[in-house]
Amino acid sequence: MLLNDIIQALTPISIVFAIVFGYSQFRRAKRIDERKDDENGTAVLIKLENVMSSISEIKAEITSFKSDHDELVTHKEKLNAILKRIDDLENEIREVRKLQQSGRNI
Repeated sequence: MLLNDIIQALTPISIVFAIVFGYSQFRRAKRIDERKDDENGTAVLIKLENVMSSISEIKAEITSFKSDHDELVTHKEKLNAILKRIDDLENEIREVRKLQQSGRNI
């Protein structure tokens, strides 16, 4: 009888301990998960900041390239104008030479 009484007394106590330990393990696992989530969130934020920084650098380079491109276009237009003037002068020189030669041939 004594053994049965002890077993009957220990059964509810063991159930209570099992519930308490199970709940404490659940809370511990939850805290660990929250910590991991916080660490992952922080890592994601850092990576996003790096991406934003890279995008800003790329935008600055694109702006620089646009400026260089505009400058090249301006120089090309000036060069084309100079080449046209040179062509016009060459044509005038040819005409003058033709006139000079035709004057000599007369």
